[in-house]
Amino acid sequence: MLKEKRKPVVVRADKFMLEDERGKPRAILAMYKGGPTLALLDEKGRFRAMLRVRKDGPVELTLNDLKGKPVWSVPE
Repeated sequence: MLKEKRKPVVVRADKFMLEDERGKPRAILAMYKGGPTLALLDEKGRFRAMLRVRKDGPVELTLNDLKGKPVWSVPE
């Protein structure tokens, strides 16, 4: 039996949020200060990693420690 081909689906939104099994946000994809941003959060809701394309500047990557404080960032 041949599978019916599906048309590609496009989902449009201002913000996407990935939640864990308890409903807590763990990842966010959204526009922030004019550029797309991907943020990863730990189980306590602290930002642990963020990748952002700035509107008028370089791409920014930040990694945070267990307390949510930046430990590495490009550009610095």
